[in-house]
Amino acid sequence: EKIEKMGTLLMSGLKDAADAEGVEVRLTGPPAMPFMTFADDPLFETNRFFCGQAARRGIFFHPHHNWFVCAAMEESDIQKTLDVAALCFKLTKKQIGG
Repeated sequence: EKIEKMGTLLMSGLKDAADAEGVEVRLTGPPAMPFMTFADDPLFETNRFFCGQAARRGIFFHPHHNWFVCAAMEESDIQKTLDVAALCFKLTKKQIGG
């Protein structure tokens, strides 16, 4: 139940952050194992950029594989992740020429 809640918060927060920047993303997978892809990114280049920027800021998103939400995660962890993601969406939009 907790993992489902944390995963749902993560997925909806990522979608909201991407939408706020006008970046089109698709979130798939169950909440315990979400994955995000960018529109018009068949080689995952944009995804690798986004994930690399997040990793530089302490958040690890795998660019080619589903992610895993664990029971140790708290809402504060999800919020920190979303704060970093919001910045990375801004950087990604600039990178892709948006």
